[in-house]
Amino acid sequence: CNIYKISENEKLELQTYMSKIEKVLLKYQTYLKETCKECLFYPYLLVQGEAGIGKSHLLAHLSKKLRDENHIIYLFLGQFFTKNEDPWHQILNDLEVTNSVDNFLRSISNKAKETKKRAFIIIDALNEGEGKRLWGNYFQSFINHIKKYSNIALIFSIRTPFEDVILPKNAIQDNNIVVFQHEGFSKEENYNPIVSFCDFYGLELPKLPILNPEFNNPLFLKLMCEYCVNKFKEFDQTISVAELFTNVLKTVNINLSKEDKFDFDKNINVVQKVIKGLVELMNDSEFNQLNYEESYTVVNNIAKEYVQKSNRFLEALIDENILIKNTGYKGEMIIYFSYERMGDYFLSEYLLEKYRNVDKRDLVTKLQSDEKVTRYFQKEDDLSYNRGLINELFIKLANEFNIELFEVFPQFKNN
Repeated sequence: CNIYKISENEKLELQTYMSKIEKVLLKYQTYLKETCKECLFYPYLLVQGEAGIGKSHLLAHLSKKLRDENHIIYLFLGQFFTKNEDPWHQILNDLEVTNSVDNFLRSISNKAKETKKRAFIIIDALNEGEGKRLWGNYFQSFINHIKKYSNIALIFSIRTPFEDVILPKNAIQDNNIVVFQHEGFSKEENYNPIVSFCDFYGLELPKLPILNPEFNNPLFLKLMCEYCVNKFKEFDQTISVAELFTNVLKTVNINLSKEDKFDFDKNINVVQKVIKGLVELMNDSEFNQLNYEESYTVVNNIAKEYVQKSNRFLEALIDENILIKNTGYKGEMIIYFSYERMGDYFLSEYLLEKYRNVDKRDLVTKLQSDEKVTRYFQKEDDLSYNRGLINELFIKLANEFNIELFEVFPQFKNN
């Protein structure tokens, strides 16, 4: 039998068979790439991504799935850590565990070994609560305890771009931490979520392919659909961020102006006035987070000129998902924007509004001497921490003032 002489039908069968093998291998390669295979050997995973991208939803879903499969799960929220002290001490106190950390983890590890199912300690949003101060001091000692027990995995999330601010230098490399970049709706699926969202909101589908990567963010897509359903009845991807955010506030204002709520003239945009006051307060605050009591005072003083029960207006903005109320690192109540980019956008508006009529030749000099602006450009770390605001300033200066941000701060041109 001459193996080099095969019929055309046999060639075709062989080609078909090899093609199937190739497809299976490619599928397996994709699977390995997307499933963080390194976690088999180093069970430490960082989930990172922008605000609103779905990190918390992912970890909550994962926790439920693992628990349903009888894994031992401990899920903590970053806001839970309210003191600048050993996080293990805070965890054990909350769980009312009197054993030492190692005894606690050893017990978990032994149970995991018995069931032949790895245990998981999951922390969502290290950047919240005391995070910006806490983890830089305690992260290494925290993970060192876990690394003693191969049956225990650590999964934690950090909102981009706070990774370098939260973790000690080289912590990811030194501890073999696997990094998963959560991108919301993936590029391959980018159109399908829009189909689903449009169907849910009763919107006509866009006539052109979606090119804006912003629609990978579920929260942004939700805001866009809610705006479109009230105005166009079809999905309009040409809407600018400025138009979207401005009209989100207008829609909330109309809703709150109703007789059964605050009963004020809807033609007066009280919500916009209040947000402007909060943004001014935010510019003077640390980490752009607002103390609840200070925010309450600002909101009440502005709203009382237009509405009754102005003392409830701040909570109304929280109920409308414009703002979030949370616990700060000192245990105090704080306020921040539900969608981080919205806060960055309105803060950039506040910083630049007084320069709209300034001659371009004088604008650079004035911006360079404006302490409200320059506070965000003091050192290289500021560029990472304030990346969202800097992006908004970059866009607004180019589109509305016809200058580049690097003309104002040339020392950071290569960053």
